[in-house]
Amino acid sequence: GIAIFENKLFWRGAKNKVESGPNIVVANHPGAHKDIGVLISLYTRQLFFTANKELFSYEEMNRLAEKYLGLWFRKAGPGVKANMMFFLKPFTHIAVRYISSRIADVGTIPVDIRGGDNSEAKRVMEQYLLEDKAVVLLQYNNRHAPTKYDPLNKEIHEFRYGAPSLAYKMFIKHGVNVPVTPISLEGT
Repeated sequence: GIAIFENKLFWRGAKNKVESGPNIVVANHPGAHKDIGVLISLYTRQLFFTANKELFSYEEMNRLAEKYLGLWFRKAGPGVKANMMFFLKPFTHIAVRYISSRIADVGTIPVDIRGGDNSEAKRVMEQYLLEDKAVVLLQYNNRHAPTKYDPLNKEIHEFRYGAPSLAYKMFIKHGVNVPVTPISLEGT
């Protein structure tokens, strides 16, 4: 597991990380961009992340950004929220345009988190693993809200079946034994 306290990173079980050959890294996704930064900092190899397919489209990512900024400012009150949204809108559009136009360039794999067809994503993950790359599956489970306010994100839900299913498929279809590295992120 990994924990972050006051800008300090602690990693228990670091000896279990896989630095070469195919690897499926599966981690919970309690935060946002910080989770990705933490994982990148833990490895010396390049990691290939899966991401919500909506992040690859300017329009869809912009809608998501405005939604989450609105949620972030909701406790400040309607006046403050409206002013902050107005002030941040130009900066949000710049960031969204930059990210949505470049996310695929670094090998990020678009997935439909709403249960649609992910056959292309599965094909790309399979190809990356055959090329001895590390694929990261971040699992954010919005169906299960924490039972109480949890600022350190300590409530970790069960990992889903995608990672072991992919590892099994790699062995059956290609004879490749792909280790699965589970990581629990806390405090991001």
